[in-house]
Amino acid sequence: MSTVQQAMRTMFNQSKQHLSMDELKTLESLAEEAADEARRLSGICEGLGCLISADGDRTSRRAGNFRSADDVPELLFSLAHSFDTIAAMVEVGEEAAFLLNERKAGGQA
Repeated sequence: MSTVQQAMRTMFNQSKQHLSMDELKTLESLAEEAADEARRLSGICEGLGCLISADGDRTSRRAGNFRSADDVPELLFSLAHSFDTIAAMVEVGEEAAFLLNERKAGGQA
């Protein structure tokens, strides 16, 4: 589990019993927001793939992307952090949805 996931889980676990229905609804939306973020990152990765492909093509003019040995690892570490954050958003969003439904079923509106 990543640091971001651990932090979000800890905060949620400490506060979930005290959250209002409206606050749970807000947290429930994290799952949808995570899907939007994943789609955005997918587009970024596709664009990066095109840049890397263009630089690797010896027959065309090189774009000059990723010339430094540090460029690719930095990019990948950043992407890994983003995916960890998305996973944490989904986790908290789904747990908030579960609690919201549990409270609704129990008559705590």
